[in-house]
Amino acid sequence: MAFNGLGNLYLAAGQSGRYGVARGSSTITGGQNYGAQVVMADPNNDGVPGTLEASGFAKQIAYNEYYGSNGLGDTNTAYWLYWVTVTNTGSTGKWFSLQGGGMS
Repeated sequence: MAFNGLGNLYLAAGQSGRYGVARGSSTITGGQNYGAQVVMADPNNDGVPGTLEASGFAKQIAYNEYYGSNGLGDTNTAYWLYWVTVTNTGSTGKWFSLQGGGMS
């Protein structure tokens, strides 16, 4: 499942940022595991040239609720986060959003 236009983000020339996208998260029931997902930077079409490099992809599982003292997550409240590091390799600052989707 593809996604586009997440966020209104900015990086100055030479800067990097780490961004996460939660898929199917809910504070009550958890969410769905969307399998392999790629998150990319989508430079705004605003007349400013630029290059944004994506790296450091990761997938994280987290839980909205935890069991007592053992600290294990309640598997019924699981949700998944997909991470990317974006680096502005251009010579000017650049506005962008996040986009991506599955590999199936």
